[in-house]
Amino acid sequence: MRLGLTQAQYNEIENELPQGISICYQDKYNYYLETNDSVLIYDELSIAINNLYSMTVEEFFESLPVRPNVVKLKQVGEEVLNNFLNRNIEDEITSEQVKHTIERTKDIESLLRLGSLETALIELGSLQPDRMTETQHWITQERIDDIINDITNELEAL
Repeated sequence: MRLGLTQAQYNEIENELPQGISICYQDKYNYYLETNDSVLIYDELSIAINNLYSMTVEEFFESLPVRPNVVKLKQVGEEVLNNFLNRNIEDEITSEQVKHTIERTKDIESLLRLGSLETALIELGSLQPDRMTETQHWITQERIDDIINDITNELEAL
């Protein structure tokens, strides 16, 4: 049985762990407490958790980050892209502007298609709007903000 922890949670409970429970690094940002005895993780660890967080074990389990549903994240990314495309069509984007926009946003598009929404948000936050001095320019701060809002709203709904 494994209990997923964030780095902050890992640091807080590291010294409180009872014997028989070890910590291992599992993937990207989640740390795990590991034991072969499910009773041990509940009976022994629940005391440390209650002391540290002043909540029930059930509340603590519910507060832990959950592994994202990759299929759902990809669907959300596709939906965000579709919204962007539909807005562009409504705003009468030209083929020259399409080429320019694709070139400037291909990494963000890839991230959205992969379902890497948080990383796409970071990239969008650093994306500079076009100066709007040439005919192919299309990317305004408003359009960037629209995509950011789409992603943010979808993430909140997950």
